[in-house]
Amino acid sequence: MHNLEIPIFGPKTAAQAITAGAHRLELNRTGSYAQGGITPTLDELKDLTPSSVSIPIRIMIRPRGPPPQGVDFIYTPTEIAVMQQDILHFKESGMLDVQRGDGFVFGVLRREGTEGVVVLDEKTCTELVGLARPYRCVLHRASDLLFSGEEEDDRQKLERVMETIVDCGFDGVLTSGGAGDASTSTNLARLGRVVRLAEEDKVEIIVGGGVRSGNISRLVEGVETKTGGWFHSSCLVGGEFDSGEAGRLVGALQAASLSRERSVTHPSEAYNFPPWLQIKRGH
Repeated sequence: MHNLEIPIFGPKTAAQAITAGAHRLELNRTGSYAQGGITPTLDELKDLTPSSVSIPIRIMIRPRGPPPQGVDFIYTPTEIAVMQQDILHFKESGMLDVQRGDGFVFGVLRREGTEGVVVLDEKTCTELVGLARPYRCVLHRASDLLFSGEEEDDRQKLERVMETIVDCGFDGVLTSGGAGDASTSTNLARLGRVVRLAEEDKVEIIVGGGVRSGNISRLVEGVETKTGGWFHSSCLVGGEFDSGEAGRLVGALQAASLSRERSVTHPSEAYNFPPWLQIKRGH
């Protein structure tokens, strides 16, 4: 089964995303798209409680967007303290539901050694994951910086990065496979390897970064998994949520799921989709 996670920037577009077929929402603060999404307010979660929304809600925990200069996701002790408090406030709000599949999305990096190599801040991430339990936790796109420095064929390096992520306790990773969009040849090749490693560790990979209806078929083929996969797209067109784009993505993912199911149950048979379900490439 292939699924679509839609990040929303404030609760106003939640109903549109759900109607379009989103399988999960990532809640960010209103107007924070340009910053890559930052922590929403408690008020912005009020209309997305289990009594009104049935699909899972993932809360972005990010105190600020990228700095004007330097590496993103490296935070000061004060900023980390804010992240800790935000997690506690959402947990104690009574508006999240473990059974619904709710959780948090965050990531913290640090510099290591005399050369200042950027690595995952294991101590802080482990503490944040522990604080967030029993809710599920996804490593945000800080992971892109960890993967982008690896050679395409260096399985051992990718294994070490994944081992660190697992050791922190993360249940999933949102990533494009490296710097830039997921659809670039280098990132897509790396994503395929990351997905296979993640399956061994039972870690969910959410493919994000430039995911659109025009490239979704290529992405699905590139990261094909045993159980399907998750894809993350804001579905914004001209800065506004586009229900049509969301619908096209959902339709393409449904078609890919049907095709995969058909190939598993009847591998020798080709399945011809009706025109409205066919995935068009390059558009």
